[in-house]
Parts: sequence; C-alpha cells; structure tokens
Amino acid sequence: MKNTGSFKFYKTGSDAEAENLFSGCVKKEPEEEKYLLDLSLVLYQLKKYDALEECYLRLLSIDPNSAVYNCNLGVAYSEKNQLDKAIDCYKKALVIDPNDADTYSNMGVALIKCQKVSEAIQCYMKAIELNPEHADAHNNLGFAYSEKNQLDKAIDCYKKALVINPNHANAYSNMGFALKCQNKVFEAMKCYMKAIELNPKYIQAHYNLGILYKDTMQIKESLDCYKKVIELNPQHPQIYFALAISLLLGRNFEAGWKAYENRINVQEIDKIMSPFLKPRWNGESLEGKNIYVLPEQGFGDITQFSRFLPYLKKLGAKRVFFKSPPEMISLFEESKLLGVEIIAADAENTLDFDYYIPLLSLPYYLKINEYNIPFTDKYLRVNNRKINKYKKKFFNNEQYKIGIFWQGSKTYVGDTQRSLALKYFYPLFSCDNVAIYSIQKGLGSEQLDELPDEYKIVNLGKECNDFSDTAAAIENLDLVISVDSSVAHLAAALGKEVWIIISEIPEWRWGQEEDSTIWYKSARLFRPVLGAGKHEVMSRVFKALDQKL
Repeated sequence: MKNTGSFKFYKTGSDAEAENLFSGCVKKEPEEEKYLLDLSLVLYQLKKYDALEECYLRLLSIDPNSAVYNCNLGVAYSEKNQLDKAIDCYKKALVIDPNDADTYSNMGVALIKCQKVSEAIQCYMKAIELNPEHADAHNNLGFAYSEKNQLDKAIDCYKKALVINPNHANAYSNMGFALKCQNKVFEAMKCYMKAIELNPKYIQAHYNLGILYKDTMQIKESLDCYKKVIELNPQHPQIYFALAISLLLGRNFEAGWKAYENRINVQEIDKIMSPFLKPRWNGESLEGKNIYVLPEQGFGDITQFSRFLPYLKKLGAKRVFFKSPPEMISLFEESKLLGVEIIAADAENTLDFDYYIPLLSLPYYLKINEYNIPFTDKYLRVNNRKINKYKKKFFNNEQYKIGIFWQGSKTYVGDTQRSLALKYFYPLFSCDNVAIYSIQKGLGSEQLDELPDEYKIVNLGKECNDFSDTAAAIENLDLVISVDSSVAHLAAALGKEVWIIISEIPEWRWGQEEDSTIWYKSARLFRPVLGAGKHEVMSRVFKALDQKL
C-alpha cells in the first residue's frame, strides 16, 4: 500500500494505541485527510481491512480524483479477496495516473489471485518498465513465473529484487520455494533461513523451512520450526497436520496421533456428519453400542488402517459398520474382518449407529505405538476360487513370477517423486526363468504399448475390475515390486513379499532410515539417495533380485 500519511511509529507506542489516537482525531475532524491517512496506515498494519476500506471510501469522497486513494482502496479489496472490485480500483487509478508502477504491481497481485497469471506478468513488466528499481515488482514477477513453473526465470527475478533490496525477506522466501521445486533442497533452506533472519516473525518461512527439515529427516529442527509457527499463529491452517507428520515420522506416536486429529477440522468431517445428529466417538465405552467408521484419504491408507476395524468389536461394540469405497467392497467382504459389517455408500442413510469415527482416528483412541501394531503379517484375504481361476488362466508355469506396478495416482501431491516410468523396469526382462506381470491399471498402462517386442509381459490390469481381483492375481505371484501405492499396501496386507520403492521424501509411515517397516512383515523398502535419481535406487533393486534368484 502506498504510504502517503504523516504517521510516525513511536518506540514506546503500539499499533493499537495509534489506532485509538488517530480514530479520536478523525472523530473530531472527520474531513481532515491527514488524520484519515494516518489511520489508514495503522489499519493496514493491523490487517483491519473492512475499516481500511471505509477509510479510503471517505478519502475518495473528499478527493475522488486521487490515484493513490483509488490504488489503496484496491489493496483493501484485494486483501478481502474482492478481486473484481480491486482490479476496477486499480484501473481507475491508472486512468488518473498511467505511469504509476505501484498500481501496476498491485493489480498484478490481484490478477494472480484470480489465476490470470499471464495478465499479471504483463502488469509486473509494465511496473518494471516504469520503475526498473521496483523490488516488489521484480519479486512478484518471479512469483508469477514460478506459478507457470518457469523456475529459472523466477529465480532470476528474485535475484534482481535482492540486488535492489538486499533485505527483501519475501524475495528470499519465494526463491527458497523455487529452489525447492528444482530439488535444490539445501540452497532453498539457506534462503528460508535468510528470510527468517531478516524477519523473525515470517510465519510462512518458518513453516516452509520446517517442511524441508522434515524432508531431509532433521526431525527435531522441523518440530522447532513448527512450534515457532504455532507461537506466531496458533490458527495456521496447515501447521498441525505438518506437525503430526514430523512427529509420526520420528515415531512419537502418542503426540503424533493427537496432532493428526486436527485434520478432522480441515476436512470438515464433523460438518459432513452433522445431518445424522450423532456424536463423533472420543474413546467412550462402546459396550452395546453401534459405531460407524468413515473411510478417508487414499486406497493405500484405507488398506493400511483397516487392520484396526476388528478392535472396535473387541472393545464391546455391538455392531461395527465400515463404509467401503465401491472398488474395495468385495475385498473386505471376502477378508471377513472380525465382526465388521461392510456397507456401500447408499446404505449410509439407513444405518442405526450411536457414534461415528474417521478411519484414521482409530490409532489415536486405540493408543497405537510401534510396539503394539496388530496384524503385521496378513489380515486381508481373497476367495480361493478366484485365486485358482487366475492361476489356471495366467500363472500355470514354473517360472519365478514377478508383478510390477509403476504409476500411482496423479491426484497425489507427491506423485512425480514416487511414480516411475515403465522403462526403469526393463532390466527385469533379461532375468532368466522369470515371468513378468503388469498389475498396472488405468493411468500408466498406456506405457505397455511402448514396450519393445522382445520383452514379454502379461497384462493383468485389464483383467482386474476391483481390489479383490487384484488381490487374487497377487496371491499367485512370488514377488511384487511396486512404487509406494495402494497395490504395495494390498500386497503387504495379503502377506505377499513386496519390495516398495519409496520416494526420496518418504511418507511418515515408512520411517527415516530402515529398509523394513513396522507396519508389514513381508515388505522391504528401497530408499532413494537424495538427489541421486531413480536409476540409482532401481540398480539396487536389480542387484537384490540377482542375489535372490
């Protein structure tokens, strides 16, 4: 916001005191621009944008042809996410003063919020044309390029901003994010540290630095950053989830599960369930009660956490209902989880239950830690007739049978790091007396069309209509090699030997260093070396396979 007031910050004063002072002055002299301007600066500092809007509307009633007042009213609207109003104000300001770089830069910010990135870039370029020393415009242009994934251009802009203003904390923070996107993790960390040095109360820099500490397995440092975020803003929307992930990764399960409960507010699960007028289960006695368990997150999470469903029956629940995704109903019904009734989504409205609970909350109330995780060997099963059907059709040979899965869902935020191209598995085809089976279904299966003619593979994906079919196929394999996916969880839950190629930045469930997992006895983890690339981890997979065969 353009500073046009005469307001001075006094060392012994505060923004709140200044607000009271200038509000009093405005009441005495409501038409005095000087006091309104001083008040507007304080309101901006206090983030009281409704009052700021009112302040500039009054100023514009005094001087409707002020480019500055129109621009600053646009800032107030932009902060309130009334973006069309903001852009109209900036356009009015530019009619009055077409050479104002600040107005172009501010309009770019509003356009970014509208996801009109290309238009925003034009605004920032115009601002820089008018004022080449406009550090904020260079920084904002960098952010726009980052939004278009033009990261080298973004970093160049941030560097220009820092040449003009070496104390630009936001430019350092934004450059940190761009460097992280380029997998230059340690350079990114230095940028966030510099941003925090310049502005110790920079919440997002603390948060982003915490994420990078977590990604590099520096759990204590990660937790320190998150605690600072909570100190600065206890209502930060992502902080408790991030805190939970670091705690769980460090195997502090008691505190981790507790922090993980905050996801319920973010996902608005209670709001979704409010029409049923039934309470969420908070660990009360279940003796003689009916409890309804809601699925959440991905198929892999559901597979992993379904092991806890039978425990509700052991706690005395009369009936345990679990709403399964359609693709998993047959699998859960065939697995016959102790006393658990599997229901479809359309049966929800007719259920008679006393409590509900999201599936991933069960470990918190069951007090699960690394020493008491149940069913680490096998807890899911599939119909023997279906297993035999697949055996006769696809597995009637004496070769060593390996199933592969390489592509996870694109909707997962970390999919580019976890998924592989089929070509990374090509060395498997040179193994003697080995039959290769694709368990890939949907996205990723098109890569089979590019497979060289001399490489023979059985495509099971087109035969599998749900998780029960996939489970039956897996039961006929000797080994599954998969990226971190629902198929990997399924194989492990069936007790099948599975080698899981996890991401450089692993999910919390896989721990920090070990090649085994407390969740599944039959799983072996292959961890990429940070920055070494996917060929490196796959070379270790093939070496291990050579030793096995």
